[in-house]
Amino acid sequence: MPYTIRSPTTIVIPGAIMYAASMRFLPDNPIHISVVIPTWNRAELLVDAIRSVSERSVPITLIVVDDGSQDKTESVLSNLACDHSLHYIRVAHAGFPGRCRNIGVEAATTAWVAFLDSDDRFCPDKLGRQMDELARTGLSLCHTRERWLRDGRVVSQSHMRHARRGDIFPDAVKKCIVGPSTTLMRRELFQRFGGYREDLEIAEDYEFLLRLLAFEKIAYVDDELIEKRAGLAPQLSEKYAQIEGFRIRALAGFVVDVAAARREGGQGAAGGEHIHGGGEPRDGGAPRDGGGEPGAGGLDALVRVGRPPEPRWGSVDPASVPQDKLALATRELARKCRVYARGAAKRGRDEEASWYRAAAREAEALHPHA
Repeated sequence: MPYTIRSPTTIVIPGAIMYAASMRFLPDNPIHISVVIPTWNRAELLVDAIRSVSERSVPITLIVVDDGSQDKTESVLSNLACDHSLHYIRVAHAGFPGRCRNIGVEAATTAWVAFLDSDDRFCPDKLGRQMDELARTGLSLCHTRERWLRDGRVVSQSHMRHARRGDIFPDAVKKCIVGPSTTLMRRELFQRFGGYREDLEIAEDYEFLLRLLAFEKIAYVDDELIEKRAGLAPQLSEKYAQIEGFRIRALAGFVVDVAAARREGGQGAAGGEHIHGGGEPRDGGAPRDGGGEPGAGGLDALVRVGRPPEPRWGSVDPASVPQDKLALATRELARKCRVYARGAAKRGRDEEASWYRAAAREAEALHPHA
């Protein structure tokens, strides 16, 4: 029998109301996977996403975390018939998708968690296929191929050339090659690594994967089991002219955390060796008007832009990141900063270019043999 969400039943976190459908799964048929769906002002797309979770081989709980929507999301869900147990959590708007995913995982009680952005859709038996692959490989993390659509037309991904299974950190450090909606992992693994940063508007998925993939191998199902729909508002990827600055900021945080922890000989130093920068982001990049004290800038400006840094390493010691992984990350950070600096200078943004050139030099100084 489908479920209909009823009235509020419990408070799960401060300021958050959860609506919960009754549970149909008996003790001898425990819920195995929670699917966490962050959303904001996407009522119709959200319904599409929910209905795409049509698994029959794997018991599912859906956890929708609403980042303070002002559309009809709540009323739509209150009348939605759903094939799975469904929980709805509404929080005050913050604009950080990582926060919503973290809240969803915190509310989950299952051994496995998957993620589904509310503008994406699962393909049939996505989770069942992944569970089979995880059983075959003995790993704790799995992703799949994606199908990209824009205006209803397939966008070819044939040009994508990168590692997809095993140790993929060397490619993952260059860009985000594992979409959140493709991932299925053990909840314990997510918690051990501290979850997503809640101070990154974009590239929080890239940053979390850097921490995960510095240590973990990943399984892969080589079929398009996620449908991504580009060009649908509101989408953070459409909000900014470019997002590379966000990736640089995320990578800078990773490198600085690891380098600082290594210098201090332990986890406590992560995020703690920054000079005082400041300012606000420009397209995810350097602070406007310089910010901070005279001479302040470089990596510190990138790591601290907008808000104080928020290291999220969970119980993992950043100092234990393998030396070769730190070298790869440092080299890629310096490369990204130089490329960004050249682009800024070409467009007459000389001050911004100087921030990134300084960041490149500081990245090389953190790990001179990179």
